[in-house]
Amino acid sequence: MPDRDDQNRAVPGFLKTISAVLAAATLIGLTALPRAAEAGDVPTFAVDASWPKPLPNNWTIGQVGGITTDSQGHIWVVHRPKSLTDDEKGAR
Repeated sequence: MPDRDDQNRAVPGFLKTISAVLAAATLIGLTALPRAAEAGDVPTFAVDASWPKPLPNNWTIGQVGGITTDSQGHIWVVHRPKSLTDDEKGAR
């Protein structure tokens, strides 16, 4: 059976090990967290009241499947023209 002196010497070593493990877990946890956005990282947007312009030839747009822009700043809308219901078709 170990005597008290052996147990007293083992406790500081155990506490150092636990402290090291907790410190490492904290550091790993902090580096895994997403960083907060800084003021320079936040985009700003402005509403363009003149957009969208009316479509020519009394066209309507169905369910939108995607929107993108090209290098000239044109906006391309991919839609499903046959997805309109009868009441949506009458909204022209």
